[in-house]
Amino acid sequence: MSFGSNFKQLREAKGLTQKQLLQDFNQTFSRNYTAAAISQYENDKRIPETAALTDFATYFNCSVDYLLDLPATESSTDLLVLFEQIQQKLHQGTLTINNTPIDDETKQLLIISLQNNLTLCKALAKQNYTPRNRSH
Repeated sequence: MSFGSNFKQLREAKGLTQKQLLQDFNQTFSRNYTAAAISQYENDKRIPETAALTDFATYFNCSVDYLLDLPATESSTDLLVLFEQIQQKLHQGTLTINNTPIDDETKQLLIISLQNNLTLCKALAKQNYTPRNRSH
């Protein structure tokens, strides 16, 4: 899809005509857009300036990336932080397997397994991302 098709789809999902969108958006964000501008956006003839893109994203309750049809990015999760969260939940007794509480032996096995996997991941990451000495 494109900016224009995303913009139009979002407008139609709100059940608004171009004129209704124009009136509501201009009033909500103290803007002064014309019907021609909205039409140009939907027909991929023009893209709003950055400040207006942010306002449109807010108006449509979506990201600017979605409006611009940019690929979604996943936020990264630090494995050490994740491991610590799981370990804390294991100690608190708040983790279950299929809604069944985990016994102490299973908790210890899980902690050991997670520690081993984390150690392996760190070693592989270090190996993959450490620059190699090269002779020229």
